[in-house]
Amino acid sequence: MTYAELVTKIRDYTEVDSNVFTATIVNGFILDAEWRIQRDVDSDNNRKYATATVIAGQPYVSTPTITDQTLIIREAQIIPSGVYTGPNAVVEYRDTGFINEYNASNTQGLPKYFSYWDENTIVLAPIPDLTY
Repeated sequence: MTYAELVTKIRDYTEVDSNVFTATIVNGFILDAEWRIQRDVDSDNNRKYATATVIAGQPYVSTPTITDQTLIIREAQIIPSGVYTGPNAVVEYRDTGFINEYNASNTQGLPKYFSYWDENTIVLAPIPDLTY
């Protein structure tokens, strides 16, 4: 299918002509669909790896910039450094509400959970007890 055929198909399906569904709007729909497919299809060529330092007593971690746009964090691990001598620990995703309730007591320890705080930050629970 060509680009022109796709645009025609979108306009025909929505029953809206080019006066309303301008090229800019249609291109936005197409780009959103491409990003959705890339996010949902878990192919190895879309994976990127990055590291960040987790600071003791600080529940927030800035997500590393690894591409122009990181779509989703699939997995996070705490990797031992310094005095921590345990194995790598997988940190599980939880909703931000869960993290807020978990961290309400300011408990510190090896983080078990993470959530998205905003587009550039994740939040950990419990609050890290060491720098990892």
